[in-house]
Amino acid sequence: MKKYLFVITLLALVVMSSGCTTNQNQTNQSQIPTKTYAANGISFQYPDTWNLTDKSTANVTLITIKSPDVQITNGNATKGNLVLITKQAVPQGVNITTANITDMISSSLKKSGLNATNETVNIAGVTATKFSFTQTIQNATDNVWVIEFAKNNYLYSLIFVSVGEDLQTAKQNFDVFINSFKIE
Repeated sequence: MKKYLFVITLLALVVMSSGCTTNQNQTNQSQIPTKTYAANGISFQYPDTWNLTDKSTANVTLITIKSPDVQITNGNATKGNLVLITKQAVPQGVNITTANITDMISSSLKKSGLNATNETVNIAGVTATKFSFTQTIQNATDNVWVIEFAKNNYLYSLIFVSVGEDLQTAKQNFDVFINSFKIE
């Protein structure tokens, strides 16, 4: 259990710091104009009107992408869409699998009292679990999707948050990331 502590800590920090987000109205994923991010051994597409911030270091990749309508109050988003992507090396001697991660996330969400649903997704050549749940922070309801998986001795986290927007539209924008995410 001790060897998984960093994973649980990482997940908790990412979920707590993710805030909230919103989305633009698009009718079809293929009609969403995109830009491409390709660095730090990963690549993905994202809506071209969204703002990307890369605060990566030699040890950790940390990318935040926000829709242009994001509103943040007291450190929490009250409207808009936000995507947080992290990549971190798994410590030497620690054996982490996507199945371990799924079990840990499921357990953590249950302990937090969050009623999450899950579904299997294929991302970057890996079968992973996408967890979906709703949480309320400062009177704003966040719809959150979390995908975490391990590949090539790295742990990847993709957290999608939508606040105050149409969920179908948010899903279409978030699917742009999921369907294009690749590990170089």
